Amino acid sequence: FSVERFPLLVVIIKEKSVILPINVAWGCDGPEQVVNKLMEGLEEYQRIKNAEAAEERERIEREKIREEQAREYEQSLAQDRARQERLEREKNEQKAEEERRAKEEQDKTKRLQELAASLPMEPAAGETNIAIVRVRFPDGNMQLRRFRMSEPLRNIALFVESKGYSLDTHRIWTSDMPMKNVVESYDLNRSLADIKWPVREQITVDEK
Repeated sequence: FSVERFPLLVVIIKEKSVILPINVAWGCDGPEQVVNKLMEGLEEYQRIKNAEAAEERERIEREKIREEQAREYEQSLAQDRARQERLEREKNEQKAEEERRAKEEQDKTKRLQELAASLPMEPAAGETNIAIVRVRFPDGNMQLRRFRMSEPLRNIALFVESKGYSLDTHRIWTSDMPMKNVVESYDLNRSLADIKWPVREQITVDEK
């Protein structure tokens, strides 16, 4: 290099951590040339900054999209888990309800069997001193049952209960006019003979 070319001014820029020489202003360059070379360096620098800013915006946008996708994915997973848990809970609740109903039905069947077993054997049709009772149930069905006059009135009530009609929720009416509530009008521990129960009677069972 000749002496006239010094001093010199090297225009450098930094792009992605790499320092690059863009232009050189020599000592022999005029002021306008130096300014032009500096402006070229500034323009290049601005171009790089704009490109980096655009890349950064794109990176941020991609990151937002990834975050949104990740958030939507997590929400979808959470919804799937919640739905699965709800289905599992409903399944367990349904199973528990079915088991409860089955247990209730078993208990009811057992109680009805015990009530039926607690009754004395039905007297034969040819026996004397018996009462024939026709029972009309709430579902419209009717059933005849014979009882010895020596049996307590409670046995008629037990027979009704053994058919699934609890006295807690049902009443038994005689055929008298006006009808009488059997439980409220009579002492269930007295015999049919003692209360002068008719030898033929129709009773009606209804809900309270």
